[in-house]
Amino acid sequence: MRDLLRRLTAFKRNSEHASLPELIDPTNGHRVLAQTSAGRPLFWGRSGDGDYGIFASVVAQNEYRLPAQMPADSLVIDVGAHIGSFSYAALCRHAGEVRAFEPHPANFEFLEMNLRRFGQRASAHRVALWRSDQPPGTLTLGHYAEGASGVGSMLLPGGAETLVETLPFDSVLTRPVHLLKLDCEGSEYPILYTSQKLRLVENICGEYHEFSPADIPPHARISAALPFDRHGLKEFLEAQGFRVEFVPTRESLGVFFATRL
Repeated sequence: MRDLLRRLTAFKRNSEHASLPELIDPTNGHRVLAQTSAGRPLFWGRSGDGDYGIFASVVAQNEYRLPAQMPADSLVIDVGAHIGSFSYAALCRHAGEVRAFEPHPANFEFLEMNLRRFGQRASAHRVALWRSDQPPGTLTLGHYAEGASGVGSMLLPGGAETLVETLPFDSVLTRPVHLLKLDCEGSEYPILYTSQKLRLVENICGEYHEFSPADIPPHARISAALPFDRHGLKEFLEAQGFRVEFVPTRESLGVFFATRL
């Protein structure tokens, strides 16, 4: 368990772009992560390497392989939106609507600010999407290390803890979803394994985390037949009609892509 936390924290902190000089917006004191050619700030984060590292991976390096142009009527659901890097990337590619979900209050403050300029095309929700076989409720979100703001999990205890509201994932699937993105530090398994509406989802991308059975807390367990690793996830998604690809990035960590056949 402790080794998994260490790898998660290192993965979220590190980026080849993380050592670039900081540009601070004098109007609010926040670090500018994107700006227009004329120097007008477009996207903000906190000072330090954590937010910029994630922004660089998602936006500059396009780790989730977003196309240059997204369908104008597309709905994108961003689970574990952090400060909005993925939502921003999708909206800049002309996605029709992005619904972003982020439970951590400090991250949500930036998420809301970063999506504001997109108007009705973007909505930010301070809630954790969770398993669909349970009603709305509350769970503890563990947060691990200063500078690793993207490492917050409802499966792994540690660091500071925040009580957050939860919603069943299926409750937000109100129309066909062009792309579902999941970066939620292990919650991808309860979310996907209990959904009864995945037929509405055309494409999935996300970060996967592998857990041994002993590391899965009682509130997240589904079934022994549904392991929390890439092999179980692949078998499950293929049974749901997806073609699945995994790209390991660290031991027990990586990104995955699922496209409906």
